[in-house]
Amino acid sequence: MRLNGKELAEPINTPAYLVDLCRLPAIKTPLYAAERQRWFVRADSDYIPFNAQTPGTLYRREAFLGNANSLNEVSNYQNAYYDKVFRLSAKQTDGTLTLRNDARGNAMHVQVDFTPTEDRNCLFFAPVPGRVIKRSSFPTPEEMRGRLQWQACPGERLAILVAARTLEKEELFAYEMSDWTSENGNRIAAAFFDIRMLSYKEAEKSHIPLDYLHYPAFGDAAAEQPDRLIVSKQWRIPAKQCSLMWIIAKIPEGTVPDKYRSTLKLSDAVSLPLELEVLPVKLLKSERIYGLWTNSLPGNDAEARNRQCQDLREHGINTFFLDPWTVPVKLNADGSPNLQRFREALQWLKKEDMNQKILIYGVLEPLLKAIEERAGPADPENAAWRELASKIFRPMQELAVKEGFDFYLHPYDEPDVHPKITASFTQLCQALKSIPGLKVASNVSASGQKHFGRLLDVNICNSGYPALASQTAYGNPFFPQWGAAEPAWIKENIRYVYTQVRAYDGQSARLLYGLAADAANLRGVWGFAYHWNQKDWYIAWPYPEENGKCGSTCAWELLSTGIEDTRYWLSLKKLRPDTQLPQVKTLLNVSAEELAEWRQEMTLALQRDGYRPRLMSAKTVNAPYEPKIVPGQPHLTAGLEPIEIKNYEVYPGNIYKLYWNRADRDWLDAGDAQKRLGLLTQKTDKPLAQTPLCYNFWRADPAESYIAILAKLNEETEVAAVKVEGFNHSKMYMVSHAELRGSPDAMTFTPATAAFGVNAEPKGAVWSITMPGCGQAKYILLTVWTGGNNYLNITRIAAFKKAASQSDRTDQTD
Repeated sequence: MRLNGKELAEPINTPAYLVDLCRLPAIKTPLYAAERQRWFVRADSDYIPFNAQTPGTLYRREAFLGNANSLNEVSNYQNAYYDKVFRLSAKQTDGTLTLRNDARGNAMHVQVDFTPTEDRNCLFFAPVPGRVIKRSSFPTPEEMRGRLQWQACPGERLAILVAARTLEKEELFAYEMSDWTSENGNRIAAAFFDIRMLSYKEAEKSHIPLDYLHYPAFGDAAAEQPDRLIVSKQWRIPAKQCSLMWIIAKIPEGTVPDKYRSTLKLSDAVSLPLELEVLPVKLLKSERIYGLWTNSLPGNDAEARNRQCQDLREHGINTFFLDPWTVPVKLNADGSPNLQRFREALQWLKKEDMNQKILIYGVLEPLLKAIEERAGPADPENAAWRELASKIFRPMQELAVKEGFDFYLHPYDEPDVHPKITASFTQLCQALKSIPGLKVASNVSASGQKHFGRLLDVNICNSGYPALASQTAYGNPFFPQWGAAEPAWIKENIRYVYTQVRAYDGQSARLLYGLAADAANLRGVWGFAYHWNQKDWYIAWPYPEENGKCGSTCAWELLSTGIEDTRYWLSLKKLRPDTQLPQVKTLLNVSAEELAEWRQEMTLALQRDGYRPRLMSAKTVNAPYEPKIVPGQPHLTAGLEPIEIKNYEVYPGNIYKLYWNRADRDWLDAGDAQKRLGLLTQKTDKPLAQTPLCYNFWRADPAESYIAILAKLNEETEVAAVKVEGFNHSKMYMVSHAELRGSPDAMTFTPATAAFGVNAEPKGAVWSITMPGCGQAKYILLTVWTGGNNYLNITRIAAFKKAASQSDRTDQTD
């Protein structure tokens, strides 16, 4: 890297200055300013370079900054980050740095901001709301100039975050916090504030793209996953790292609105003044179902059960499943059910005020197996099965109804995502529905919900949010014959959704349990929270700590923050009925910073008459991607000769396998600059895989389900035609169309003349698309789409020019 023309060693953080690289406006902004001949990049000290629709989600959409430069893409690259803080002297405050990023040869210019740090080793600050703090984080000038102040309403659960960054040596503090008092004599006891330290876990290398691991500064940040919130009597801040303290405030309902102050004493020499303003606002309670799938309740330890239920209620959870493992229903010799454990569970649920809106029992494998052993397989025509099932399930249903519960049976987990059980699930539902009084719940996709129709009384949609966000019909790739659910049908019928809440993804937890559910008008949201008696950081709701307290993670706390967001929204909606949230698609792409700003906007509107809250997002919702596709033109290559392709780079769209599939073999070394380049290409000394460009666009938007190949030609040439070929290995594979653009410099591209489809009916699984060329070009940008929710495989590309002579042929690239 270079600073003012001079080579720099690895950038380091020092006590001289804080450097905050410029931030682009939160709107679509070109990265290249032609009139200035400069590149611009948003920068932050929290993230490695990446391009993502959701800031903070490292693996959602990959692209190094150099890729953004090469493509000159202006629509989604405003969220690229550069994770560096530089040593500067007072003489270097001219306001400009030149950064050379890791993509070869692309320089960027950014503006800098300075704040003196004085002669201190430890910098304390309150992170800007919504900012994700990692061990590599550094306070911004804004944060250093700010005060440790927060706002809350009576009855609210609030996460108060205090960060500390050491510049040289490690610090270790034995902290204590005083009661919170106001000048008017009001008090909130320190016991209402639970203090924990954020820990981190190293992600498995199989989950980190190798491009990050090539550069240690990037790999460290990519491997860093927020983990558990640890109860500790000491605050340890490692040398040259950042540490985050969570003060989880549980504001009592009867707290008098006032400004309260406390002191966080770290040592005899260091104390931090804290201020909390309790607002004169009474928040409404949400009537939504907030559920979890968990296998730890009810359990056999009454004391642990009470602690866990208290923790659930404090975080806003009011519903969870009962299942045959934690609440077994054994069969007596005569086939009647032993309902003792089930009856005890119902009494316990009533005592804990849980499941007051819905009670789902399942999945039913143990009971179904026991019934099948006595009466044969489930079938509406099997009278013996129906008789025995009625003898078991009817008493359960009657007992639950008598105790005041709305009771449903849940047969199998995700039966249309696991195709081997779909047929059995259909027969089972038909058999259950033939027994009067029984109701069936499931967790099938939107397409499955439409397909099964009246066989399901309640469906917790396992693709609910993607389906609600889709602007095109949403199908099931396992069963395309079912047909797709149209957006209007989805909006009208999807009322319950299922999501996976992970410990490292607090932003999603906050969104999906909060304002996204409000925008979708959902009645219920369930999250996956099994832990199998292990202290697994992967699960948002962790196993209880050794000291008896319930464990926590940042995602678990932010899930609760999302439910509090809804309370603010409901209170605002009652006050200002005309206020609207953006569409679900927009909400799912809101950044953590934007979400925090929305909370502040709602807070201001609840306090000020006439204040109009600005609940808009920088993310705009594009019209459905429905290009007009014309047939490919295979005749175009007749009489043409191939153009040599020197090298190429690959830019996938929103590929699902990027962060899920451990078996990926695509993330290999980029290779030599004179050979093949790109994120997903092999070294020349390694054999090509059978499917060299094969990607999974599972649950991706059609507009983002593409593979883009930027190919460099040996010389600028008149490109007459381009052909791309692929192979559909199964029904999961699909190709929709392709577009072609040309460029002299890989920065300015010609527009695509049209979207071209498959040349003709493919022979078997082989397909090809041939399209007219793009004129004089040194680079060609070929983009191929699947149409969404499919796999896409490309095996070969070729460019053609008019033949000069038969003896002057060059090779094509496979």
